[in-house]
Amino acid sequence: MDKQTVKIALQNDFPLPPKALVKADTFRNFNNTRIDNFFWLKDRSNPDVMDYLKAENAYFDTVMAHTKDLQDSLYKEMRGRIKEDDETVPSLDNGYYYYSRTEKDKQYKVYCRKKGSLTAPEEVVFDNNKMAEGYEAYLFVNYEVSENNQMAAYMFNTTGSYAEFSLKFRNLVTGEDLPYQIDKIQWFALANDNKNLFYVQANESLRPYRVYRHLVNSGTPDKLIYEEKDDHFNLAVVKSKTKDYIYIYSGSFTTTEFRFIPAAKPLSEFILFRPRVKDVEYYIEHHKDGIFIRYKDKQNINSKIYKAFSGNYNDMSQWTEIVPHNPDVEIQDIELFEKFALLYIRKNGLNGLSILDLTTNQSRSVDFPEPVYVVNPVYTPEFTSTKCRYSYSSLNRPVTIFDYDMVNNTSEKLKEQEIPSGFNPDDYIVERLWATSADSVKVPMAIVYKKGL
Repeated sequence: MDKQTVKIALQNDFPLPPKALVKADTFRNFNNTRIDNFFWLKDRSNPDVMDYLKAENAYFDTVMAHTKDLQDSLYKEMRGRIKEDDETVPSLDNGYYYYSRTEKDKQYKVYCRKKGSLTAPEEVVFDNNKMAEGYEAYLFVNYEVSENNQMAAYMFNTTGSYAEFSLKFRNLVTGEDLPYQIDKIQWFALANDNKNLFYVQANESLRPYRVYRHLVNSGTPDKLIYEEKDDHFNLAVVKSKTKDYIYIYSGSFTTTEFRFIPAAKPLSEFILFRPRVKDVEYYIEHHKDGIFIRYKDKQNINSKIYKAFSGNYNDMSQWTEIVPHNPDVEIQDIELFEKFALLYIRKNGLNGLSILDLTTNQSRSVDFPEPVYVVNPVYTPEFTSTKCRYSYSSLNRPVTIFDYDMVNNTSEKLKEQEIPSGFNPDDYIVERLWATSADSVKVPMAIVYKKGL
């Protein structure tokens, strides 16, 4: 039988790749001198930069031309596994059900809401497909709706950057945007007066370092509220789940610090919760009954949970320990509800969810069907809710959204990812194998993925 000869393309079979010009730039930072020969390539407005990028793209097309059929085949296979007409599970927030959907042959999402009931008429808040018209790239990051439900602030860019965005305001009654935008921002939060907004602006190195207060559609200069002068720290501004407070977060890789004001009093001075201490991380969450603190230091590397009441927050002797440190379980995050706290934990190499009853201080874990899985909390906006939402997937289960009833300890499946090309999770089983180390500790060694008998 004749064997088919397959010729493997070598570098010599192609033209030489384009070479970028060397234009040395010298930088002096932190008592060091650094020379960057290609720093000039960051300037998108420079015609030479664009010419070089086009040459690179043309070279790529030439070298990869022989794989065109394979590329098309892979693209069709991957697209066949994606449901293009899809919709997220609606989420209740301040009297409206919010959700987004994707539509066949359209690139971007459509964000919608319904007032009071899922049977109410649909309001399109943002149609990113229309907003992206005329741009080569459009990145819609997130949005926040005012307390009176009549205005939304949203963050986007048309450059494709994941580090620098613009902020605009939309009148949700008329559907029109206000005729201006704020550039070079990374975070924002609306005050409860429907007029003021706090945002974080980045410096030239894209480090978020300043917080400003902005009076919407006033034309008055924005007021600088706080500047982080330490280059090791980044800033963020967020609103508490109770919507009672706005926080300024300042953090490095190992140290954090928080400031806060009442969200209904945006002209107030921010209060320092606790001064930063090297290698101490704390994160605050407001509750109607006090402030919860997720606390981590070198002695409590897996974090513990405290509760503090109004007063001298810097005095840790006045804090009450709610969840002690556990060397075998890491507390990665906490989401507060009126009667419960959802702890996002990690144990035995797997993420998990633990529910803390704030009345009895008793906790219980949420159970999952497979021994190996991925679970993530899905933010639940309503503070008074007795249900929390999470997404679950495993090697034999597509992404599935559940509501967990924290009172009755039950999970309700809301939506399972549909695989158009077909997939039956019951055809497969998942096992986790363990081995015993020399010091008699059981450790996970392997995951077996095999077809069920």
